[in-house]
Amino acid sequence: MIQFNCDGSLSTTTKWTIKNCTSTSCSVEILSSEKVKTTFSELYIPSRTLDYGVYQLTLTVTMIDSPNLKSSSSAYVRITATGITANLVQLGTSMVTRGDQQDLLLDPGTFSVDPDEDTFDATKWKYTYYCRIYGLYNFPNIQGILLSIDDSTVDPYNPSCLSSRSGNGTGLIFGNLSLSPNSSLTVLGGSLQSNQIYQFMVYMENRKNASIQATGYVLITVEITHPQLIAVGCVISPMCVPNLEFQLLNPTTQVALFTICIGTCTNLQNIKWNIYQGSDNSTTSNSTQWTLFNQTSSYENIWFFGTNTSNFTATDQLFLNNLQISLWRFEVVYTFQSAISTSALNFIINQPPSNGSCSINPLNGTITTLFTIECPNWYDVDGIQDYSLYAWTTDISQRTIIAFSSEYNFQVRLPTGDNETSLLNLVVYVRDLAGSVTQVNISSVNVIADLTIINDLIDKITNSSSTITNNPIVRLLSSGNQNVVGQMIIALSQEFNQMNNENLDKAISNGISAVDISVSLLGRQNLQQTSIPLNESALIDYNIELNSLANVRDYLVPFITNLLITTSNSIILQSSSLVQLTQATNQLTRNTLMFVSNRCYELSAALYAMFEKISYEDAQSASNQLFQCASNILNAVNGPLQGRTSTLDLDYSRANMVPTDYNTDLESAWSNLNLFSGGNDFSTETIERNRNIYYQKQLANQINSQVTQMISLLTSSLNIHLNIGQKSIINTSQSFVSLETISIQSLKDKLVKQVENAQFNIPSSFILNSTSNSSISLRSRVDPLASFGNFQNTNLSRSTSLSIIDQNGNEVSFQANGNNSIKLIIPRDPNLVIPSMYLQTVTSINSTINNLLFNYHYINITSSLPISIHFEIHSLNTNLSYLFIYKFDQTPLLNSSINIIDGWTLFCPFNLTNDDIYRYFIDNQQTPGHQSLIFGIRELNSTEINNYCLNSSSINTSLPITSEPFNFTSNYELRIYTSGCYYLDENNNWKSDGLIVGSLTNHYETECLSTHLTSFAGGFIVLPEPINWSYVFANADFLKNKTIYLTVICISIAYIILMIFGRFKDRKDIEKLGVTPLPDNDKSDQYYYQILVFTGQRANSGTQSKVHFILSSDNDETRVRTFSDPHRKILQRGGIDSFIMSVPNNLSLLHQLQWIDSKTRAVIIQLTLYNPNVALFTSVTFLLEFLSASGIHSSARFEPLNFYVFTSLTQLICTIIYICFIIYFLIIEIKLLIKLKLEYFYEFWSVIQIGIISCSITSIIIYIWRFKEYNRLSSLFRETNGYVYINLQMIVYVDDVLTSLLGFCCFFGTIKFIKFIRFNKSLRIFVQTLKYVTKDIISFSFMFSIVFMSFLSLFYLLFTSSIASCSSLLSTAQMLFEITLMSFDATDFTGADPFLGPFCFSVFIIIVVFICLSMFISILNDGFHHVEETPIEDQQILSYMLKKFLNWTHLRRPNVEELYEIQDSRMRSQYVDPIENFPDKIDQLLEAIDRIYIDQKKELLKLKRAGV
Repeated sequence: MIQFNCDGSLSTTTKWTIKNCTSTSCSVEILSSEKVKTTFSELYIPSRTLDYGVYQLTLTVTMIDSPNLKSSSSAYVRITATGITANLVQLGTSMVTRGDQQDLLLDPGTFSVDPDEDTFDATKWKYTYYCRIYGLYNFPNIQGILLSIDDSTVDPYNPSCLSSRSGNGTGLIFGNLSLSPNSSLTVLGGSLQSNQIYQFMVYMENRKNASIQATGYVLITVEITHPQLIAVGCVISPMCVPNLEFQLLNPTTQVALFTICIGTCTNLQNIKWNIYQGSDNSTTSNSTQWTLFNQTSSYENIWFFGTNTSNFTATDQLFLNNLQISLWRFEVVYTFQSAISTSALNFIINQPPSNGSCSINPLNGTITTLFTIECPNWYDVDGIQDYSLYAWTTDISQRTIIAFSSEYNFQVRLPTGDNETSLLNLVVYVRDLAGSVTQVNISSVNVIADLTIINDLIDKITNSSSTITNNPIVRLLSSGNQNVVGQMIIALSQEFNQMNNENLDKAISNGISAVDISVSLLGRQNLQQTSIPLNESALIDYNIELNSLANVRDYLVPFITNLLITTSNSIILQSSSLVQLTQATNQLTRNTLMFVSNRCYELSAALYAMFEKISYEDAQSASNQLFQCASNILNAVNGPLQGRTSTLDLDYSRANMVPTDYNTDLESAWSNLNLFSGGNDFSTETIERNRNIYYQKQLANQINSQVTQMISLLTSSLNIHLNIGQKSIINTSQSFVSLETISIQSLKDKLVKQVENAQFNIPSSFILNSTSNSSISLRSRVDPLASFGNFQNTNLSRSTSLSIIDQNGNEVSFQANGNNSIKLIIPRDPNLVIPSMYLQTVTSINSTINNLLFNYHYINITSSLPISIHFEIHSLNTNLSYLFIYKFDQTPLLNSSINIIDGWTLFCPFNLTNDDIYRYFIDNQQTPGHQSLIFGIRELNSTEINNYCLNSSSINTSLPITSEPFNFTSNYELRIYTSGCYYLDENNNWKSDGLIVGSLTNHYETECLSTHLTSFAGGFIVLPEPINWSYVFANADFLKNKTIYLTVICISIAYIILMIFGRFKDRKDIEKLGVTPLPDNDKSDQYYYQILVFTGQRANSGTQSKVHFILSSDNDETRVRTFSDPHRKILQRGGIDSFIMSVPNNLSLLHQLQWIDSKTRAVIIQLTLYNPNVALFTSVTFLLEFLSASGIHSSARFEPLNFYVFTSLTQLICTIIYICFIIYFLIIEIKLLIKLKLEYFYEFWSVIQIGIISCSITSIIIYIWRFKEYNRLSSLFRETNGYVYINLQMIVYVDDVLTSLLGFCCFFGTIKFIKFIRFNKSLRIFVQTLKYVTKDIISFSFMFSIVFMSFLSLFYLLFTSSIASCSSLLSTAQMLFEITLMSFDATDFTGADPFLGPFCFSVFIIIVVFICLSMFISILNDGFHHVEETPIEDQQILSYMLKKFLNWTHLRRPNVEELYEIQDSRMRSQYVDPIENFPDKIDQLLEAIDRIYIDQKKELLKLKRAGV
């Protein structure tokens, strides 16, 4: 332990170094991992962090104020191998059942466990198997040397398991012969006899070190059936330590088992667990005889849980109540439709440490006395792990851990003993390495408080003394040793808690209400509160003591929250210290709460990380403390918000202290006064009070979120240990938490009881959103104080919650039917004082004057959330009956002719309760939307009593109506209170939907009906005495109420005067908004600067002095200038003053007045220039940015603007023609849209046309806006002669938009031109080529992208630091494209790296330029040849039209070929007719042929006649 003895600062740095040692030296330093924290005074190295070997651990402590003062100390440790666990079957099951015809697989190479590794390496071991017939024979051996199962040697006294089969050694198959020979053994079916028990043993020997050995056992019951293999294992595996054929069992720890069915496990009928006690029978058969434990059913769900499920738990009470039994067997029986499978796990009680004793010396002392604990001579075969010291005063259940140590001799400091006797009881737990514990009571000691040292500590902390390090307690706390720090925190906290209780008792006895200064503990009876008047001096004394102790806790908390978290004992010790430190929840500052909340969360996370390695008892002990810690910080952070505890001075001052980043963080909430003004109240008191509340709410939200995570972690840490029917209850004065695992079926009609009559009654029907059909967990919680949320009516309520959690640790949504809701009871703080009832002297009211039928009362029921209203009426004559009526928002009227009421009831004597009070309530479903309620009461006359209230058996349900004025014969007392049911949503806001206030609600608890489960709270307010309108109406004349009327008149006059004064002040405020020219401005100055002066909110920030200043630059400076305003006060606190300063010259660079300092990031200067010759405006912007990494970045932008729309007549004419074309196109496109509808948008040219039209119309609109804006600026320029700043920023932006639109118009127009030349032969070949090669180009693009991206990554990663063009991915890609286009400078690559540069460049050129581009060109070439070979119709319309036009205008003369072509076309036109003339032409042909034929006949006749 580090101890200090100096008067200076105790601040030190600690550093551990770990070095690996060889046989000669320790020189190789090991770099520590994240799991090893080396900056604490203690060093904790988790398992499997260091390799086997010897290590030097060195601690170096250095004084911060004097770095030369340092000291080191070393220790040496050896890391050795942990023994393995040899398992023949899964989970190390002790006994399984197999069929005689089933193969038996024994696989230690797979199922064994090596604690030093994540997986078992079967190749490191040799395997030898042995077998015997259990209960009859020993293992076969020859002269004590065991015979393996495959050995053919025969032992005549102990036959082999396989001796009855033909040939020894047959029926065996050894597996994994190559990598790990014999790491598994298969005994073939039929090799073992049925109805026999066999014990198999494996002997494993390390191949490299024969001294490292392990042995595993399993019993095999062979039956004729074909059972499935059932594996049995421990839920918490470290709790089951192998010991030959048994598992070691700690009698102080519960045993939780689980089973796995291996194989085809269908048709399962039931599961049953049997418990056996064993006796050693080694003298006869070297076996254990098992006897059924006959009390299993008697202790069902007491000692045993899950006896009919796959998981089974036996609590430590089984073993503690049967200490004479050392052997236990837990057997599970799976009953299938056709077979029964039995497996078991055998345990032997791990005997705890023995033969030792413990003592303490001295037997008297104070909290700073060093007590020595000695526990010598303890022995255990497993070795002693640690010694833990616990202490308590009168109740052993409240024992607290004080220290833990691995040494039998250690020193401690103890807390004070009993208040009356100073006696402190002590017990030491001695634990062995397997977890078995011996409890040793040692002598009680007398310990008192060292008030001198404690008071010195309080005074020095309160006064911020620089000599606080001289205090012995501070020196001990500065050691950093968690035992020492924990002991001192516990001792001091208990003293401070006692002081706080005394301070509270004193304040309450002086008339201070208990609910205004404290939150009562759970289960605590209400305090005896006196009704004496409040003593103001007592309240002041209370707050002084309160804040003094709060400051001390605030000082102490960093010591306990900066310790190393190691083992479960470490978690228990630190969490116990935090619980003691936070027990007085009214003394916890926000700083304390933030430290404790973070620490408790870290401890919860550490517990969750080890919950599968520690016992249930350790997990429960740690969770107990952490649940209390969570409840304490929730209670503390919500106390001030709920008005239950006082605001601490330290919180108030810290909240209103100017933050360190006040001058730099412009978005800081601290300086945003609108957050804290409470409307329009900007007074200092309001701002500071609301600022403190703001930060309290922020912390409350943070802690609520963190506590939710803590509870989830703690729930998971405990749930793994709980079986069905098992419950874990944490019931302390700070917190109530119940965790219970049940079946879903048993949730129906379940009553979940909590503390202080808090309870949940689950209905029989509900909807549970869970995928699991087996078990769920119920988490029930009660906290002393409900969260603030957004609603303060819950400030007297406890917070209750019920959550359903599935097997994965997730909350399950629960939904009940509205007609069958969840019924829950929410208790209130028992210290709540219920005011007495208000006496209503109704007998003195003369009702006949105003003809009043009822005595009316008015109450205000305005509330942001629904409330119920509860009436209590006590008649001074209990024999009287009453009619009660009410109406929301107006007076109820009920007589023989009018019935305007919302509800009514009769109060009859038989309705009276034991306290003679009539009760009536209106639930929260009726009140929403209403602001007030007026109710009336009248006394029933004797006739009405006989008709309506004679007896309870014959009740008249009609409404008694009369028109007679009321006549009260007796006065009555009245009390009204409201209640509500609320739940906390995910945003920590209270909501009420789905909740109904029940009729069982009373002063001390609220009944709620809910359809869902979450966190709940109840609202409660006792209303002040309602206004008696009957009395007001009867006594409203001026003569009887002179004082009241005069008061109202005076207040009205005062209001009018104040309103006039307020208006006068408003006008003064308006004057402050002006801009004041400095009085020393010179009219001849040409440059003007506006200066804004912000005066801060700090105290004394304002001034009435004359403030002078000089503004200077690199080139010039002003004379001494003065801030002054003759019409108003300036430089007032919180004010903003604006001045205009004129100077003769331009101050170009501003440096002084801190206008530019280390936190100013940029200066922007905007200028507007005007050239009257051409009416040209220019917007100029200069930007000077100061980079965070030093250096200045400057930029400038010049934007000339010409507002003339048309500069020539030609431009105007062209614009008009263009607009006409646009209108024409718009009409055409609208017609096409109507005709084609949605198909219109599928056409490419339609999209182009829409782009042209939309861009053109938008440009026209901007042209018009620019013209109007120019006229406005021109007018402004003329009126001010140019002496006013014209901001052209908006115009510049619009001009940029116009330029972009014109660019898009040109783009779309150019694309449209392609449509007119689409019949060009060359263009058609180009398009057809692209169509043909599209698929090839896409495939090539994928390939090229991969190649290019690979080179992009290569060049970027290799040359990003040496070549400027490779500084980013984008610039690297640009460079590579330039290289592809053969535009490059190879010298950069040579300079970057002589080999890699040229090599990478050459590879890129070869692959990309030569290969990839050649492939691309080949693809295009192939497509071009294909298109050329395919005939394409010549449609050169454009060239034909052009040729015709030139010929027609005689601008071109046709050549000879064209003349011949014209003549041919004319001839063709004469002889070539259309197809329609074909029939006529055929007729003409036939007629011609006929004429020729006739003519030939005639000629022949003539020739014949002529004799030719």
